[in-house]
Amino acid sequence: MAHKPTNEIVIHTVYNRLKGQIVNHEFAPGERLIIEHLADQLDVSTIPVREALGQLATEGLISRIPKIGFFTKRISEAEIRNLYELNAILLKASLDKAQTKSNLAKMSCFSKISPIDNDNLKSADPDPRHLVKTLSDLFLQIAIHSCNSEIVRIIQNLNDKLNYIRRCEYEMIDDSREELLHFRQLYYKKQYRSLSAALDSYHDKRFLLLPGLIDGLRF
Repeated sequence: MAHKPTNEIVIHTVYNRLKGQIVNHEFAPGERLIIEHLADQLDVSTIPVREALGQLATEGLISRIPKIGFFTKRISEAEIRNLYELNAILLKASLDKAQTKSNLAKMSCFSKISPIDNDNLKSADPDPRHLVKTLSDLFLQIAIHSCNSEIVRIIQNLNDKLNYIRRCEYEMIDDSREELLHFRQLYYKKQYRSLSAALDSYHDKRFLLLPGLIDGLRF
């Protein structure tokens, strides 16, 4: 089996570390990401840090200002609303495809993603981070039904961009665990039409919650 060159492994490791910090909102909004400081913290050279930040900027998780540097993003209410609207459209399209029997064979060409973790929902008062991970995994499963690699990629990117927002929302919503259990039940029973309607309600609830969420956070 061929092995990745050492520099590619380092870049991949640095990318995952920085991405985790960014999607979990561990840097302040609008903070400049100084390559030399990050390289010291991660005990690597500046090259993999620069490569990783470039990839994260390409994915829209951070901003790059030419000749100045990389910065974490300040997310506005309008941008979050746009992200949710795109998420709703793509999931609905994927569920429409899921109702087509001829689509099942095509799904085999996609790489399998990890199964949805049941343990995340067993607690009566689960960690919001676990709820968000379970929701993100479910959305990826739904996206695979589209048989469109670009839709799968975009849903993954939306999961990353909305990770912290969803976590904050779940801390504000009392029935978040029950809501997610309902989604899972509909999905595994292949009641895709009902799941599509439930996800419409999910997004409507988030749109109503958004102004209060923004007021309580600094972006």
